[in-house]
Amino acid sequence: EQMLASEHEVLRALIDMFPDRIYVKDTQSRYLLNNLAHVRVVGANSADELIGKSDLDFYPKELAVQYFADEQAMLESGQPIIDREIPGIDAEGNSRQLSNTKIPMRDSDGHIIGLAGITRDITERKRIEEKLAEERNLLRTLIDNLPDHIYAKDAQGRKTVSNKADWQSTGVKAMEDVIGKTDFEIYPYELAAQFSAVDQIVLESGVAIINR
Repeated sequence: EQMLASEHEVLRALIDMFPDRIYVKDTQSRYLLNNLAHVRVVGANSADELIGKSDLDFYPKELAVQYFADEQAMLESGQPIIDREIPGIDAEGNSRQLSNTKIPMRDSDGHIIGLAGITRDITERKRIEEKLAEERNLLRTLIDNLPDHIYAKDAQGRKTVSNKADWQSTGVKAMEDVIGKTDFEIYPYELAAQFSAVDQIVLESGVAIINR
């Protein structure tokens, strides 16, 4: 009993250290266990306040209904939910973007008796991804409107970037027709051999070639 109590204390301390929301529910989606991160998000004073309650007691109805439907479908199918992006809110009621993982819990006979879940706030990560996408789109628009041929290649000479002026000059119908290909697959052999030789000089020496 002392060993079990000690293990329980260690487990409790560990889950309370996690910034992600960790919880366990029964088959009716009622809370059985919650870590401190989840307690803070729902605005409760202690983990005991959540025991026996459901998401309807803490979240807006449209969110709670969605969470319940997802969980019941998982419990029925037995298939876990892995890194599913869902909407959420914080303790102040602000909209957040979440990554949700839930797995069914089974007894010794294999019967599903509930679920365990981890929910991570990915709002900041999504904001950064959107910002990077905006910057990428801006850069793409800029290089595609330059009359110069702009491209990038990997160490094997395969094109990884090609602007509109570059790929249109080869006579193909779309950028995808040159991406991943070498000059030998795009240009006549004599030209491709010259281009490849110059590329090798740059790759081997590490020195830029300017206005050749």
